[in-house]
Amino acid sequence: MKVILRIVLLLLFIPLLTSLSAQSWTIKENEAGEVDFKKVMSDFDSYWEGKTPGKGKGYKPMKRWEYRWENRLDAQGNFPAAGYKTKIFNQYLRNNEDLTRDVNDPWIGLGPNSNISGYAGTGRVMSIGWHPTNPDILYVGSAGGGLWKSTNGGDSWSPKTDDIDAMGISAILIDPDDANTIYIATGDCDASDNYSIGVLKSTDAGDTWNTTGLDWSTTNSRRIYNMVFDPDNSDIILLASTNGIYRTLNGGTTWTQEASGSFRDIDLNPDGASNTYYATTTDDVYRSTNGGDTWSNIYTISSANRLAIATTEDNSDYLYVLASNSSGSGLRGVWRSTDGGDTFTEQVTNDDINLLGWSSAGTDTNGQGWYDLVIAADPNDAEIIHVGGVNHWKSTDGGVNWTLKSHWSGSGAVAVHADKHLLEYNGTTLWEGNDGGIYKSNDGGDTWIDETSDMIISQMYRVGIAETDERVIAGLQDNGTKLRNNDTNWTDEIGGDGMDCAINPTNSDVMYGCIQNGNLRRSTNGGASWTDIRSNIPGSPTGAWVTPYILDPSNPSTIIAGYRSVWHSTNQGTTWTNIGDNISPSNLNYLAISPTDANYIYAGRGSTMYRTSDGGANWETISTPGNNTAMVKVSPSNPETIYAVRSSFSAGNKVYKSTNAGTSWTNISGTLPNLYANCIAIHDDGEETLYVGMDIGVYYKNNSTPEWTLFNVDLPNVEVKEIEIKETTNEIFLATYGRGVWKNNTIGESSLCASPGVISAENITANTADISWAASID
Repeated sequence: MKVILRIVLLLLFIPLLTSLSAQSWTIKENEAGEVDFKKVMSDFDSYWEGKTPGKGKGYKPMKRWEYRWENRLDAQGNFPAAGYKTKIFNQYLRNNEDLTRDVNDPWIGLGPNSNISGYAGTGRVMSIGWHPTNPDILYVGSAGGGLWKSTNGGDSWSPKTDDIDAMGISAILIDPDDANTIYIATGDCDASDNYSIGVLKSTDAGDTWNTTGLDWSTTNSRRIYNMVFDPDNSDIILLASTNGIYRTLNGGTTWTQEASGSFRDIDLNPDGASNTYYATTTDDVYRSTNGGDTWSNIYTISSANRLAIATTEDNSDYLYVLASNSSGSGLRGVWRSTDGGDTFTEQVTNDDINLLGWSSAGTDTNGQGWYDLVIAADPNDAEIIHVGGVNHWKSTDGGVNWTLKSHWSGSGAVAVHADKHLLEYNGTTLWEGNDGGIYKSNDGGDTWIDETSDMIISQMYRVGIAETDERVIAGLQDNGTKLRNNDTNWTDEIGGDGMDCAINPTNSDVMYGCIQNGNLRRSTNGGASWTDIRSNIPGSPTGAWVTPYILDPSNPSTIIAGYRSVWHSTNQGTTWTNIGDNISPSNLNYLAISPTDANYIYAGRGSTMYRTSDGGANWETISTPGNNTAMVKVSPSNPETIYAVRSSFSAGNKVYKSTNAGTSWTNISGTLPNLYANCIAIHDDGEETLYVGMDIGVYYKNNSTPEWTLFNVDLPNVEVKEIEIKETTNEIFLATYGRGVWKNNTIGESSLCASPGVISAENITANTADISWAASID
């Protein structure tokens, strides 16, 4: 008999939305699980009007979510189905074999694959799993870069899911009886950068993957938070998801929903003979005493918006519950049961200390409990527990008194990257996953070792390249702006969320970076120091999450930035002139300038585009290809020839060309797959070769090719967010959302030998001949 739990109607869509309801903006789903995106953002904007967002208050993750999805909804405002990318891409490969052959050199990953630890990082880590007998073999799941495996305790890593999709991995289980059998729960459970397609299974240590009976590829909003094995039978797995508790009795072949509702955690009682499991919703603790078949509510914590739980092998009667507050997502409290869940005692509350905020003293009031909330109990001492929110705290007396064990920056405590998503013990080693990577402590949290090493999992927004040397600069979600120097080492340059980047094409010591919302910076000494140049703009305007700015190719000391107005500087941002006074009612998110005539500038947001042909003296509204326009580029030969891509889930509506400065458009999408088109670049190679980056793959087209051709050898199945062409060396660079920066030769510079067409032989002798052929790749 199964118990059907009461359904919480508010905010079952994504975890960050759960917190939003508690912070005075309300989101409801209908029975189909749909959310009104415009209503969400309207309520959010109303809440924050007149307020100053601060660290650890939930503002930034929400703005990331807005940027992520605002151009990815269909005409009715619906979110895409989970798993759409792999399905559509594989169909495209089957239907277009002649356009998907290996015509390019293999792509090379450039990183970032190292950092200085502490405040710095490379990408968000959410889950971990260990080999049952060899502690040097472990697996880690990232938010957007898939699953990674180490065979040397974390000193080096290799990706294991690049060919299926660079997805989020929210839980990992390795069969204790057969270490080659691995289960992964897909999706980004904490930020919903991607949604779950269910549970995947590998029987060859992660080399190949298959779906299980829990296949959610047609849904659009489900997330899995945690999975556990039955301690006595590894064919039995239970998981907690926003669609209930599921259980399999046969290694994933079939699954049964054992309880409905939105669940945020699940754990087992270490005493396998008890057949006891615990699970939580946003404010209730549930228990099953029959192996997960039926569930009962054993405790309710009022005014909570998320609960996390922990058990300990040291005492199977202990159960800890960590709760975030529905008002502000700071600490609601920590509770403990010493009788297996029959009774609970409140150990600490927000009135005592806020374990979930940014303050090193715990004296602030709010937090991000909806986004980062984890708790772990020491397996060898039931009185020792660890809590992770923005920072990491430890108690040695069951949760009454607390000591700060790591802080995000500047407190004097050990500096470990902020925003904790994982705390798990393996023996006496405590592992932590956060927005920067994966760390471990061998001394109970006193010291920390960054084990992210060469794991390339950065979720990038933009990339900039130098024309005169080898430097590359990139903007990363959660992890600031990073610079790849001429020695190929990466350095951390600017904090916050890293956005658009640029390097002066004639002097690579002059470079630009940006923090979210247009906080523009400049360096004139190769990144040794940085100057705020947004403050030089009258009013220090606030821009879009990724605020666009460009350097004039014909005069790279000239920089143009798009807020609601377009600002122009001829001295590298020292002084600015308004050349487009409030041309847009909302912040611009794309901007382009002609390489041959700097008087032609194009700017816009979504389906609204503006043009000036006289350097900003006059602007006019022009047509666009349609809604969800994501990027515009101008031809290197004609200022009135422009190209645009749409981040649209509409088949055949991806790339457009205008030869009359945007008066009208021609659809040149051809046979491109029905994936979101995120970016476009033009190579000034005499062929005007176009490169388009999509949710999977890079595709090219020029005057000699009749159709778009896939340009994807060794490139992971990851979203491509920006493409830059290095004209001096004919190289192409990518910023990807989950797998860092990638580099290749442009199509004309490929070192691959083209497959032969018409073959001829000359100067034939007994032992030699000169053989030549025409390439047959068009």
